[in-house]
Amino acid sequence: MLTDYEKALICDALDRRLTEQQRAELRALLADSKEARALYMKMRADRRRVRRLPRELAPANMVSDVMRQIAQHRIIELPKPAQRSNQRLGAWLTIAAAVVVLIGLSIVSLELGGFSTLSSRNKSVANLPRPEATPPAVSTPKEQAQPTPPPSEPDAPVANVTPSPSPADQLPTVPDSNQLPRMSGGESPEVLAAPYDSMLRLFKVEMPKLPPILPARELNRPERRSELLEAIKGQAAIHVDVFCRDTNPALDRLTRLLEQQGKLVIVDLVAKLRHQAKLKTDYMLIAEWRSPQELTEFFASIAARENGKNGDLFDSVVPMPMSPVNLRTLAALLGVDVKTFSPKTAAVDPKQSLSDSTIQELARALEKNGSDGRADSRVLAISFNPVRPNPAQSREIREFLSTRKEPTVGSILTVLLLRNMN
Repeated sequence: MLTDYEKALICDALDRRLTEQQRAELRALLADSKEARALYMKMRADRRRVRRLPRELAPANMVSDVMRQIAQHRIIELPKPAQRSNQRLGAWLTIAAAVVVLIGLSIVSLELGGFSTLSSRNKSVANLPRPEATPPAVSTPKEQAQPTPPPSEPDAPVANVTPSPSPADQLPTVPDSNQLPRMSGGESPEVLAAPYDSMLRLFKVEMPKLPPILPARELNRPERRSELLEAIKGQAAIHVDVFCRDTNPALDRLTRLLEQQGKLVIVDLVAKLRHQAKLKTDYMLIAEWRSPQELTEFFASIAARENGKNGDLFDSVVPMPMSPVNLRTLAALLGVDVKTFSPKTAAVDPKQSLSDSTIQELARALEKNGSDGRADSRVLAISFNPVRPNPAQSREIREFLSTRKEPTVGSILTVLLLRNMN
């Protein structure tokens, strides 16, 4: 019979929520248990049948019908629970008072016992015989006239004093090379005679670098632009969390700013419908910029609009490098393989100079993307909260992926995440 953990393992496998260790446990369970295989196949068949069921919309008057049926039925009021008598409370108060009295008596007895012990000890000390007092010695005039001897010279020998070891004596002893084992390959055995150094620090433990939290109104200031540029410099792909007070007008403003930068914004149909209905939605915009400096200029234009007449839409911006986990999330939201957005690294020929390989790589990139070296000018906007179901059925996503250009040299893939603060 299967345990609850094994049943939960099969359910998580169907929901695709297993880790690598859990997948190994599931494979072993299915190989050993016939009952587990039968349950797994049955649940897979049930999942397929559920997915094939036709989807129907709820009737528009469902809420009014339910409320009308509730109003037609008589509401039964449950009787209030009877109040408990205070007899039990009185008994508990009596027991508590008795406990407090017992604790007080115990403390008093301990103090009295300690005082009696101290008194008896003082009496025993008082009964001990006291030593007779000796009168102080009186020096004679001759003794007073004798001069005091001079202090001992520093060079005088001192008896029974052990000299402290010198720092040279505390160094580790190096074994004789004749006592070391012989080494093959012509290596000198003296390499084994190197002493261990407890103060050697070759690798430094560094704290993880936290992403900066930049106010949106200050992104056009030189110090904030430097922070943003330092956070995204050298990265092939990043994601920027943009916290908004309302993402729907924020999407309109970003669309206008992107169009002023020469970008073409392609909005998914589901995101467009949610935006028109002003539903609470978090949006994701995927764009490619020619350089980190160009992306910094774009955020500076956002700050300029925030400080203008119709500002106060954006609160803060948090740039972060795109991790492998976030790359997999991006690929899942678009319904593609993760290799689509993974940075491509070319193999290095050790026989070829670095300058030659760099020139060839640049030439290949210019041939693919045109001689002007411009990045992809199209931007895709989709909904990621709630998640857009069936991304493969989106015409806009398919169009964006099918016509997407290869990344240019020095370009940066940027995922802007417009998040609601409330």
